[in-house]
Amino acid sequence: GEFHWKLEVVNAKAKVADQVFEQVMSVEGGIIPFLLLCVLVGYYLLNRYIVEPIVRIATKIDDSKTGGIIDIDYGSEDEIGHLITKFNEKTIYLEQERVKAQASTNAKTAFLATLSHEIRTPMNGVLGTAQILLKTPLTDEQRKHLSTLYDSGDHMMTLLNEILDYSKIEQGHVEFSNSPFPIESIIGSIKSVYHTLCAEKGLQFKVTSLVPVGRWYDNDKARLRQVLFNLLNNAVKFTDRGI
Repeated sequence: GEFHWKLEVVNAKAKVADQVFEQVMSVEGGIIPFLLLCVLVGYYLLNRYIVEPIVRIATKIDDSKTGGIIDIDYGSEDEIGHLITKFNEKTIYLEQERVKAQASTNAKTAFLATLSHEIRTPMNGVLGTAQILLKTPLTDEQRKHLSTLYDSGDHMMTLLNEILDYSKIEQGHVEFSNSPFPIESIIGSIKSVYHTLCAEKGLQFKVTSLVPVGRWYDNDKARLRQVLFNLLNNAVKFTDRGI
């Protein structure tokens, strides 16, 4: 009889590759949905336990501009919960300190109001007496010294009113009051006051003014006087000898 032979050549590499591809595709079909589920769960947990608490804290901090105690309710003892607890404690502490500071401010205001009345009463008496004496017959020397006394007392009353005006101090601004005045009124006070102070320290005091006699200025007399007196006070205080 006749023999029929058949030769079959198998490509092993191609077959193995096909099998591997089929296995990978079957695995990916199950892994991809699982990975997607993990991503969604991770996003939810991240948003629920990290992002939302942080956003809540930021919102409460922004709301704190209106004042009052900020109390964030979290209800967990994890790291974010610990942070929120410490934040709440610090907020309560700051509010307590604010209340104490406000009470101290109110006490200072009340004290200054009382002090205002107690000091203004005798100062008004001094100024009134000086005005009466200025209308009596006086020598030129007496009138000069008495005018210095009155100007100094009036300046003290102005400074006292500014110090006791606590609202201006809190707001951080000072209002200027311009009015016409002769510059000789300030120069005369400077001569009378600092001539005596310099003589007590053994210093020579000389005033040279280039301002024409009789000229008036429209300015804040109390402020100008205060600036000049502060400069002269420092000069006398830190000068041991000379002019």
